[in-house]
Amino acid sequence: MFWSKRSVIEAQVAITTREVEAPVAITVEPKLSDVGFLEYKEVAERIGLTNQPAFLEERLSRFLLEENIRIYQKKRVYEYLNSKFPTGWEWRGVREEDCEYLKGWTSHAGELSIRFGDRIYGDRIPFPVLLTIEKIKTAFPKEVFFYINHATVHGDPFLMVSNRDIASFIVERWDEPSFR
Repeated sequence: MFWSKRSVIEAQVAITTREVEAPVAITVEPKLSDVGFLEYKEVAERIGLTNQPAFLEERLSRFLLEENIRIYQKKRVYEYLNSKFPTGWEWRGVREEDCEYLKGWTSHAGELSIRFGDRIYGDRIPFPVLLTIEKIKTAFPKEVFFYINHATVHGDPFLMVSNRDIASFIVERWDEPSFR
């Protein structure tokens, strides 16, 4: 019996890929106590460090917590997407400026790394997700950028909020085609 190279590769992928459960959203945990954050914020604002990376990350964490926007652990999301799309996937910008900001960069979660593509995410984004983007963008107008994972087949997109200098936060997930 003859096997094509493609069927052998597909069989290897099927054997090495295990089914991973969809990640569950969790509540973000800021690194500083409330008192510590207020003291830090006061001094940081006085000396002009409001966009310093660690402080920006803390501000974003606290914003997500205050707005009840839950997050997904990046490593679990990557494991899930890699199991679902073993032939590959990438992050795509929501807007043109998002594509330009991290085009060609690679996102890391432990040993897992996924590249940022140079194209806009082309599928429909659910209205509730647009509202989340608007809420975050209003609070952080110049500091953050938005990305959605994309694979050759559609399904289960996640929304990531990122900046080159801070940890990324994955804040939304929806099922296609039902969108929730």
